[in-house]
Amino acid sequence: MLQAEAPEAIAVRNADRSLRTYRATRLEVEAGAARDGGTLSNRDARADVRLSSPLLADGWRVFARQVFAQATVDEERLRLARTGLGLQWESGRWMAAGEVHHASSGAPRQGAAVNVSYRAGDAWRLLAEADTHSLQTPWRARAAGIGARDVGLTARWLASDERNVSLRYGLLDFSDGNRRQGLGVDWNERWVSGPRFKFDTTVSLDTGRYAQQDVPYFSPSRESAARVTARAEFLTWKLDDRRFVQAIEATSGVYRQAGFGGGALWEVRYVHEWRVGETFALRYGIGTGSHPYDGVAERRHDLFLTLTMPIAP
Repeated sequence: MLQAEAPEAIAVRNADRSLRTYRATRLEVEAGAARDGGTLSNRDARADVRLSSPLLADGWRVFARQVFAQATVDEERLRLARTGLGLQWESGRWMAAGEVHHASSGAPRQGAAVNVSYRAGDAWRLLAEADTHSLQTPWRARAAGIGARDVGLTARWLASDERNVSLRYGLLDFSDGNRRQGLGVDWNERWVSGPRFKFDTTVSLDTGRYAQQDVPYFSPSRESAARVTARAEFLTWKLDDRRFVQAIEATSGVYRQAGFGGGALWEVRYVHEWRVGETFALRYGIGTGSHPYDGVAERRHDLFLTLTMPIAP
């Protein structure tokens, strides 16, 4: 109606573009590569690509997902390709998605993944997810023919645009009978919110335990970590709804492992972020850091990229 009555109005054109973008086919990509000291792997890389159909019947989307991953573990080359087909549904405060998938390696080869989120009022967000072939399975477990399934629960409280707190629970259930259970909490606070410069911090506390230790992958009886991440964001370029941001993210903390005491952990990342309104987002960068395993600090260097964009909106 508004488009017919005032097609040249800026607000009408923006609203029409937002609606067409929301309904369009959507491409999402998450990729990364890293090199570390060898406890988890020597080198690893992963690309996770998801293509969703246009909005169907005002609430449904069909999507295809392809995951490619590989790693080098003690000179052994491991590969994983997982292909999935799924259905997503959104209505009001609810969003749910289910996927059936087949993997080229690991156990089980066939499986399913589901996630459900609920917006409980203005302040609370609840999320539950599960996967019968977990992509979090350690590479050394995969090398030994061991698979895992995972379950995750998250409750997030948004006090305002500047403050939110998340509580997390995770379960990793291995096919060899081992289990890891973990709890975590994150407190994010925006301290400076200027037109060109933003600064925020995230305080994270995590604890977890593995049921078994006589296994061929890193599996401490108990571990915990406390870290603080500071992010400084600089608006470098802006034109209408297009913007380019540079950011520096620095993390410092301590990690404790049963039988080996505590040790420092740290990470630094340099990030570029490109956005076009709410339709296109590209984020990439490099990072380096250190984490202790069995009392020995190991360096890790990584590259990462995420992309979200509509196709022919």
